[in-house]
Amino acid sequence: MATELTPYERDVLRMRLGLDSSESKTVREIVELSGGMVSMADVRGAERRAFKKLQSPASVHTHYLLAYLDFGERADIQY
Repeated sequence: MATELTPYERDVLRMRLGLDSSESKTVREIVELSGGMVSMADVRGAERRAFKKLQSPASVHTHYLLAYLDFGERADIQY
């Protein structure tokens, strides 16, 4: 994830999805944690851009996921 996303986009996704803790944060909580340095629109925009990048067919992560799924399907057929 870190190779395609900006540090800000990465941090927003980590907080929104609760990847660093067991609890996800709301947009408002992220704004409060930033001390008001970013707006709710900034957080939403960063989240949207991050998901768009990760969903892109050119994404390294999409490539690895598709390769994994292809391998898994072949593995199921062999059993």
